[in-house]
Amino acid sequence: MDSAYLHPIETCLGIALYGVTFAALASVLGDFHVITAITTFVAFSAINQHNHDLMEVDHFPFKYLKYMSDMHHVHHARFIGGNFATISLLYDWLFGTYDTGNGWGKHKRSPAPQTEAL
Repeated sequence: MDSAYLHPIETCLGIALYGVTFAALASVLGDFHVITAITTFVAFSAINQHNHDLMEVDHFPFKYLKYMSDMHHVHHARFIGGNFATISLLYDWLFGTYDTGNGWGKHKRSPAPQTEAL
């Protein structure tokens, strides 16, 4: 249901960013074969789709994919909650927007105090 929060311009900008990146790499590295363009687009789409599913698999290599999907759901729970990267959490970690559920940067929340049960 998170697609209700997705504006069509966001989708267009995401696809345009992919296209610009592909074109920039082609200008630096030389022409790519059409199969390369199709394969990378399918891989990009599959990873992006996986970020929005709730796959429950706890064995390698899907354990990391499940974790990545869970962290992306933190992003959808609070849209200022960080975890903005779609392919890897590496960029969120590098730029300080990695969020495990407690917020990030100026949005960081301190954990609730623990109370003892009587």
